Amino acid sequence: MNILYVQAGQAVGGSKESLYQILRSLPDEFARQVVLERGSDPGFNERARRYASAVHLLPLPTWQQYRRRTLAERARAPLADAWRLLRCALAAFKIARVIRQQRIDLVHTNNSMSPSGALAARLTATPHIWHVRESIGKHKQYPLLLGNLALRLMRRWSDTVICNSDYTAEVFREMRIPVRVIPNGLDLADFAPDAGTPRELGSLADLPPGEKRVGMVGNLTTKMKRHDVFLDIAALVKAAAPRTRFIVFGGSADLGQTEYTRALRQKADALGLAENLTWAGFEKDIPAMMRSLDVLIHPALTEGSGRVVMEAMASGVPVIAFRSGGVKELIDDGVNGYLVEPGQPARAAEIALRLLRDSNTRAIIGAAARAHAQRCFGAQTMIDSLKEAYQSAVRKK
Repeated sequence: MNILYVQAGQAVGGSKESLYQILRSLPDEFARQVVLERGSDPGFNERARRYASAVHLLPLPTWQQYRRRTLAERARAPLADAWRLLRCALAAFKIARVIRQQRIDLVHTNNSMSPSGALAARLTATPHIWHVRESIGKHKQYPLLLGNLALRLMRRWSDTVICNSDYTAEVFREMRIPVRVIPNGLDLADFAPDAGTPRELGSLADLPPGEKRVGMVGNLTTKMKRHDVFLDIAALVKAAAPRTRFIVFGGSADLGQTEYTRALRQKADALGLAENLTWAGFEKDIPAMMRSLDVLIHPALTEGSGRVVMEAMASGVPVIAFRSGGVKELIDDGVNGYLVEPGQPARAAEIALRLLRDSNTRAIIGAAARAHAQRCFGAQTMIDSLKEAYQSAVRKK
């Protein structure tokens, strides 16, 4: 079977890492090709080429929009929406050409950002699977262009809609749209806590020895990761444990020059975190990144699943997250991690301090997290479910 994966979005995030896991885990009976958005991270493009016979770099405009907040933005909305949809349609014709030339048997759209892969599949009468990895519809801070109608189009244009969690599937089920839930998977051997001597990351090489490390992982291009809440928690922890090191992985180490990153830098300075805080930038060695931490804090509220949480748990690193989104399906509070009610950063700081001060509790929670990951997060379970979905979609045609 010759499969074409369509991945919108230039930045490296959870959906791309999940795609990479699929590419490396599928058996050889499945040929793999990938469409990535032109301008995508070159490092990821090269990683994809290790397992894909071809990587096609094409424009993949999004059909999502941020909420219009001003009257001027709302007035321009109809024209902007029409232009966005036209660009998506033009991209679909380019993908359709790839489908025909490469004799593709199945198209797998790997996130909800662009409809172009689905449109291309319809143009060529090719089976299509839409893999939804983000919270959308009423849950999303930037709703899809067509609102709930988009959910019905996603089903109409697909042989199967796959969601990565019950949380992601909820909005479809409320509209009686059939979906299949296939949780993300990891290659657990990569994340084994005892997988050799930990490699010190270059971004952390100059840090003072002996400090306990509390970190978060989140792309700095979006406020949805809630870096500001992490800073609030860090300030509370620092007040009681001044020698703690706080590390933010994601984006560039110099924070770039966006309004959001400038605001984060200013807030960190105002909270007195300058000496304790490291902006480590993007790190491609995810297992080493996780093993560099004593505690991971995950402040996001609208994660479809929470791949970062899965990776930390698989590494035996205790996680403190907020009881929201797909993350709450991963953690058994107080057993293999901790869930805090949204709006309670002080509670998160209290738990972090307890873990930093009590190495025994830290070890017990970390071991329970690793054991849960071994039971539930294995890549093979995900691949077996995907193979079944692929074969079913092709049989329908």
